[in-house]
Amino acid sequence: MVGTGSVNASSSFNQTFTLTVPTNPYSAGTFKDTNLTNYITLEGLFTGLTLGTLTRVSSTEITVEVSGNLISQTGYYGEICVAAEAFEGAPEPGGAVRQVAQVRVINL
Repeated sequence: MVGTGSVNASSSFNQTFTLTVPTNPYSAGTFKDTNLTNYITLEGLFTGLTLGTLTRVSSTEITVEVSGNLISQTGYYGEICVAAEAFEGAPEPGGAVRQVAQVRVINL
């Protein structure tokens, strides 16, 4: 899963992330054409933030809005996790697996 590199901590954090499934032999497949909100969780420093609008741009790309009071701890990450059930058509062996996009949180 390809996401963004780093964001700034803020009490009024609000950012939209673009997540892309790589197209290679080890891909998770493609995003299902359905409401994917129930398949997305926020973890790490994103725990407790609000998952806003989620848009399926294409079979290999989604955008995810995250907002709230984002605090920073040096060297820690927020994570946008996509459950295996959000994917279809994963190559064998193994099929789809949970995908995680890590975002480094920094202070300015």
